[in-house]
Amino acid sequence: ILSAPGSPAKQLFGLRIVQPGDNIWNIHYGVIRRFFREKRHIELPEHVDEPHKDGTSSGVGKILKFSEKIGVSYNMITGKIRKNPDLLIPGQEIYFYRMADILDLLEGLTVEELELFRFDGVNLIFEGSDRLPPRIIEGRG
Repeated sequence: ILSAPGSPAKQLFGLRIVQPGDNIWNIHYGVIRRFFREKRHIELPEHVDEPHKDGTSSGVGKILKFSEKIGVSYNMITGKIRKNPDLLIPGQEIYFYRMADILDLLEGLTVEELELFRFDGVNLIFEGSDRLPPRIIEGRG
């Protein structure tokens, strides 16, 4: 995680040199799993990111779908930046992402409350629970 000198914590960015087998989903899922394990001392259940048996997306799946739209890829060979990269090229690209808003939203949530997310194609919405009010993270439209 990187931060520009003198910038507020909200401006933290992650940086990853793309490795074989990397994709945006797995990079962001790793960040969420580490957040819960290291900061919350909670090990997320295996396959919590996968769809439910009825085919609907899990709450973590909705978070990850939203997160696909928050990063950019810089190709070191072509010198071009790509927003919403579908394919990351190992050894040629550096992937930059900002997950501070998502991690702030996950702070204090239980594993069960992860199911209370909705993704409308642009915004990530936490529907709220008996403990926490609804919240929204606006995406790039």
